[in-house]
Amino acid sequence: MAWRTARGGWRHGQSIVYEGGRGTSYEGDISLDDIGLPNCVSTVPDTTAPVVSGCPADIDAILELGDIGGVIVNWTEPIATDETSNVEVISSHPPSQAFFIGKTGVAYIFRDRSGNVATCYFSVTVRGADTTSPTIYNCPDDIKTETEAGIGSNGSTVFWNEPNATDISGTPEIMQSHMSNATFPVGVTLVTYEFMDSSNNTANCSFSVMVETVDRTPPTVTRCPSDIDTVSGRHVTWREPDVFDLSQNVTIVKSHWPGIFVADQKQVAYTFTDPSGNTAACNFTINIVYDTTPPVINNCVDNITVFSEIGETDQSAFWAQPSGTDDFGRVMLIHATHTSGDRFPVGTTSVMYFFADDSYNVAYCNFSVVVQEVDTTPPAIQSCPSDMNLDIEPGRPTTPVSWIPPSATDVSGNVSLLSQSHLPGDSFTPGKTNVVYTFTDGSDNEAHCSFYVNLREVFLGNHGNSSFIYTDTTPPTIINCPSDIHESIELGTLQLVVSWLEPSAVDLKGSAVLQNATHRPGAMFAAESSTEVSYVFKDESGNVAFCIFSVIVSTVDTTPPEIISCPDDISETIQIGDKNKSISWSEPSASDVSGNVLLTSQTYLSGDFFKPGKTRIAYVFSDSDGNSVSCSFDVTLTIVDTTRPEIGNCPSNIVTDVEIGSIGTAVDWIEPSANDESGSVTLIAKTHSPGVRVGAGTTTVNYFFMDSSNNVATCTFQVIGNSVDSTPPEVEFCPNDIRDTIEVGEEDRSISWVEPRASDISGNVSLLSQSHSSGDNFKPGKTEIIYTFADEGGNSASCNFEINLNLVDTRKPNIQSCPFDIVTDLEVGSMGASVSWTEPSVTDESGNVTLLTQTHLPGKQFGVGTTTVTYLYVDPSNNIAACTFRIMTRSVDTTPPKIDVCPSDISVTIELGNTRKAVYWMEPLASDNSGHVTLTSQSHHSGDDFPLGMTGISYLFMDATENAVWCNFSVAVNTEDTIAPIVIDCPSDVVDKVEGSMSTSVQWKDPSATDASGNVTLLVKTHQPGEKFGIGTSNVMYIFADPSNNMAYCTFSVRVDLIDTLPPKILNCPSGINASAEVGIGQVAVFWIEPFGIDEAGRTSVLRRSHVPGQLFAANNVTQVSYIFGDEADNQASCIFSVTVNQEDTVAPEIASCPLDIYKTVEIGTSPVHVSWKEPIASDKSGHIEILTATHAPDEMFDVGSTLVSYIYADGSNNRATCEFEIHISESDTRAPSIISCPNNETVKIDIGSFGAIVNWDAPMAEDTSGYVMLLVQTHAPGTFFAIGTTMVSYIFRDNANNMAKCSFSVTVTAAESSSMIFNCPINIVAGIEPGRDTTTVTWIEPYAINLSAATKISSTHKPSESFPIGSTLVVYTFEDLDGYKQFCNFTVTVIENEYTLDVGDQEQFINSRVTYEGSGVSYAALVMSLSVVILIICILLLQLYIRKKKKADNVKLVGLHLSERDEDYF
Repeated sequence: MAWRTARGGWRHGQSIVYEGGRGTSYEGDISLDDIGLPNCVSTVPDTTAPVVSGCPADIDAILELGDIGGVIVNWTEPIATDETSNVEVISSHPPSQAFFIGKTGVAYIFRDRSGNVATCYFSVTVRGADTTSPTIYNCPDDIKTETEAGIGSNGSTVFWNEPNATDISGTPEIMQSHMSNATFPVGVTLVTYEFMDSSNNTANCSFSVMVETVDRTPPTVTRCPSDIDTVSGRHVTWREPDVFDLSQNVTIVKSHWPGIFVADQKQVAYTFTDPSGNTAACNFTINIVYDTTPPVINNCVDNITVFSEIGETDQSAFWAQPSGTDDFGRVMLIHATHTSGDRFPVGTTSVMYFFADDSYNVAYCNFSVVVQEVDTTPPAIQSCPSDMNLDIEPGRPTTPVSWIPPSATDVSGNVSLLSQSHLPGDSFTPGKTNVVYTFTDGSDNEAHCSFYVNLREVFLGNHGNSSFIYTDTTPPTIINCPSDIHESIELGTLQLVVSWLEPSAVDLKGSAVLQNATHRPGAMFAAESSTEVSYVFKDESGNVAFCIFSVIVSTVDTTPPEIISCPDDISETIQIGDKNKSISWSEPSASDVSGNVLLTSQTYLSGDFFKPGKTRIAYVFSDSDGNSVSCSFDVTLTIVDTTRPEIGNCPSNIVTDVEIGSIGTAVDWIEPSANDESGSVTLIAKTHSPGVRVGAGTTTVNYFFMDSSNNVATCTFQVIGNSVDSTPPEVEFCPNDIRDTIEVGEEDRSISWVEPRASDISGNVSLLSQSHSSGDNFKPGKTEIIYTFADEGGNSASCNFEINLNLVDTRKPNIQSCPFDIVTDLEVGSMGASVSWTEPSVTDESGNVTLLTQTHLPGKQFGVGTTTVTYLYVDPSNNIAACTFRIMTRSVDTTPPKIDVCPSDISVTIELGNTRKAVYWMEPLASDNSGHVTLTSQSHHSGDDFPLGMTGISYLFMDATENAVWCNFSVAVNTEDTIAPIVIDCPSDVVDKVEGSMSTSVQWKDPSATDASGNVTLLVKTHQPGEKFGIGTSNVMYIFADPSNNMAYCTFSVRVDLIDTLPPKILNCPSGINASAEVGIGQVAVFWIEPFGIDEAGRTSVLRRSHVPGQLFAANNVTQVSYIFGDEADNQASCIFSVTVNQEDTVAPEIASCPLDIYKTVEIGTSPVHVSWKEPIASDKSGHIEILTATHAPDEMFDVGSTLVSYIYADGSNNRATCEFEIHISESDTRAPSIISCPNNETVKIDIGSFGAIVNWDAPMAEDTSGYVMLLVQTHAPGTFFAIGTTMVSYIFRDNANNMAKCSFSVTVTAAESSSMIFNCPINIVAGIEPGRDTTTVTWIEPYAINLSAATKISSTHKPSESFPIGSTLVVYTFEDLDGYKQFCNFTVTVIENEYTLDVGDQEQFINSRVTYEGSGVSYAALVMSLSVVILIICILLLQLYIRKKKKADNVKLVGLHLSERDEDYF
């Protein structure tokens, strides 16, 4: 065994290595005193040479071509050890020395104190190589140029100073994608240059050439409208102007759109903008005048009369639709009450047409359609008798004959017997007699019934020489033939059964038999009918007798109207604080058999506003016979509160920090409050209180407030706990400062080191930043290296050290940015071009460079041709660098010719009918600075004939270099027409007369017109031939216009004179008026709508009237009323009618003390219930009253719901009064719900270090007698996370009646408190392993725990002396007491594959880390103990050797094992 130094000797502060025992090694910054080795003296002679280790192999290195400073070569220096003394070393070359191309030998010689020598030899071979790319100068920036759109748009010629490059090996080759002065297309083109030296090292220069099109030409506008004259309110249109632009994309902005214009004047502006912002404009004016004259209506229709067959309800009428004209143009039909072909009812219907012009002046045309009923259908005869053949006794001159007379019906309902030749029972003579009945209707249509009576003489007895038979010709005698029967039936009943005593008949000769009866007693007869009933009796001789009477059935109305959809009582709620509320319902209606029913009164309207409480609504309906019925219902408004309380200052979400490893953070807040309109608010529950301790994660806090109406408002916010880490990471292996050298001329060099690392208690740490990386290139001087590590909590730690590089200078100057060749253009005629460039710059490692010579200066004038420019530079070592480039000047002409004279646009006119015209102008001229201009093309010549329309003229001028310029103008040829049309057949003035009418139809022949254009329009026609003209003079005008608005006029007058001999016509003359006066009242006011008169010739007036509406008329009397009307010609007409006043009783009885609605509330399940009230009392002025109906009696039983109670009283005239009220029985629920299975308080224990626990329970339920229960509030749900502490959990249930029940219990979470204490828990262990092995054995002293109350159960993931693989392994010891509380001891075992070296300064850390050594399986303490024993044995042996060889003490040296600064020189 031996101690050795790292490099042949040991100094204070260096590492020492202990070798021995199966390759075991230890490095540490300790003294021999620290390990207990005593001072000893040795006198053993030394003949053994030192042992060399780590002798480097031969080294190959590369030296960059041109690098005169050589290449720095490093190696790990060999070391030597000796058993008895230290070793001296001599080397030919140190590491980090510069080596040059070739092979150099390196030698190390080691010698101990006894003169024994050992050597180490190796070679360093340096080879030259070129790995540096060429250096590029003057690489152009991206180039951007423009070309005019539409001109040269295929591309543009682009120039640039071409780049160049230098290389240490010589001039590099060049490859380029494009040449300067090349033509580039529109768009972006990439230009590349590649330079390559002889070693194939390349450098690239690339830039882009962007050619963009520009547009400086404004859009061209054509067809810009001229000013427009129009009428206010008219829709104005115009043709949009045309525009052309090279971009084919023009944005149009216009001030107005075609439409209706009403102001005096409008300026219309069009602005055209192309994408390049070039603009063009089109402007014109709309001049507006006002039109206040209504249109003129043409061919307004005369009154139309059509006929409808009686029995038909309507008839179609047809006419030509009228039209309108207006001085300012268009006339619109805006409304028509009817159209031609419509069907019109019988009577007079007014038809109106309304026309409006563009200024909405309105004119109308009205006429009447009269549908008159006509009757052309003859009556229909019923039961016309057949021919009658009868026998008569011979010698009897006449005999009576009877038959059933025929009858007739007619569609008009009015038929009469106009004539009859004979009557039943008339006497007839023997022979054939024609009997004729003639019936006629109101329209004189006739129908005839004709039959024959044939009397034959029969001879069957002897009379003289003749025989004859006696014949009976006397009809039977009718007994008890009824008179006409009058019956009445209730209105609405269709039929009535009528009975009577039937007639009978007797005959002188024998019996008489009932032959036929049209009706029998008990038959049904229709209401409002008169039916003829006939009985026919016949005797044995065939003689017939008739009994005929009528059954007349009339209707009376005693039935009150029937209410339809009377609303039920309305119950609504009104929000507390509101004064009233609008209530709507479907209005009731009523029907009556008479078909006529009126709403005579109502207390409120649907939609009225009602105050809280109960309000009775009543409707009364009456028919025309005074029968009435009422509908009543209640509107009840109950004050309710449905608005939730308003929560104030509900906290926002709270975010707090929770330190890693803590049990949580206490959080405070200002508790919310609430207010309500009811003035009463209660905090019924809250999930947490201020000061609660929360862990990491989100905790939801709820506050529940309730007002007196059980409206619940919730305040919810979240407390968010963020885990934080405030402990910074710990940095390991931070390097010491590094010193090195760098050759002058090298900008930087690569430096490497072992990267530091860091660990953190969070288990997660990252390298936040590092100023440099191992292997980076560094410039000369000091550079500070900074590593910054950060954990997830933002805590950071840094590692700082310096790299110091010293300079060596051997390089020549370096020219930078030598200009490329410059190409420039010189306009024709110029003396020279001024050329400027950026002068080159030069640098040198020495920092001192001088400009030797310069052939030209920037800004100098250069003529056409090529000029070479040269710069020479020298440094203090006389190294010269040159910069040379060329100036190339070209002569160019880029100026286009100049137009001197270009005509403006030309406009000419020709007379209508011509098609072409010669146009002249001054030919355009152009000039050019080159002195040579050519007219290369022209579209037309001055004096050419041009057609109608617009023609474009263009001239193109070009100089010798094809610079071009255009002259463009237009020629417009238009036609005009100035001759007005010629009117043909314009009528003379017309005079007509009219009798009995205010107008008459006047006829004339329409005029016409002709024009040279061949196209004439009738612009205005004020009247139509055949049109009706009123009394007086009317002007008729025709206006004709040609397309050029030349106008011709035709005017004449129509005069109509009136003759009046007709009396006025009276309208609305009343028929007889029937009025009634209440019994006991002698007079009554009677009202009617007064008649009025009209006269076609003018005004009418009332000359006399006998009475006026509202005058009093006597009861039980008939009074005649008369009106006399006269017109302006004293023609008179009269209206006469009668007023009949009858007395009757129409006042219903009066009811006193009709009860109000009755309300009772009973508990659920206790109905029915007795209800009593005081019955109403009724009275009537007739003194006669009776109860017709009483639906219920006091003290009856009533079920839940609403029941209508009705009393109906009637007087002697059947006037009725009704008392109605409702009994409302409701159920109430005052019992709170019953809660089922409310959980008990619950306590949960959690492990040490936990913040809380998820707690589950069976949620409670509730039931109620109403069958409905709602969960109103639930502060927490099963499965909620609860923090440490006690939390109240509440459930609140509510039934339909707002009865509430509450279930509350507490959840308490307590942290475990273990009485165990853990001792001797190891910290992290690092173990070394020999390369090539997979595992190693690691041991440690196991931890233990002491529990004051009971035993502790121990378990672990690993045991001492187990094998561990390379890498980190977590070892966990678990200590669990009898209460289930657990505590843990954990540490890591890290196995690394190399020898672990530790500095003396890190001894404390080393001991605390419990480093385990490969192969030994023992800790540091065991190692120190073993070393102490070994060293003690060595000292004893050395001491014995010293005693024996004391005289040879000069060969040994007293070794102080505790090393001090004084010992450093010795070693």
